Amino acid sequence: DLRATGASESAAQASGVDAKKMILTSMLISGAVAGLAGLPTLLGDTHTYSLDFPTGIGFTGITIALLGRNNPLGIAFSALLIAFLDKSSASLDQ
Repeated sequence: DLRATGASESAAQASGVDAKKMILTSMLISGAVAGLAGLPTLLGDTHTYSLDFPTGIGFTGITIALLGRNNPLGIAFSALLIAFLDKSSASLDQ
């Protein structure tokens, strides 16, 4: 059902699959997995929330995905570009 909805929402709906429910379920599962994957990064070694955690990291991820056009190779290159710009901007401020 999930593959059918991903391939063609209208075809899945025509075959009797509730496409809206399938999309919502997949979004909830992917959000939960992403949250669990990011939890060790957020809590770190001390297992407490630190106020110096970078707040704009989600927007950076969206920028990288859009710049890489959702292609894995493009995302890798755009991540390198954004990391280079982020790290070199500190030396340019001086």
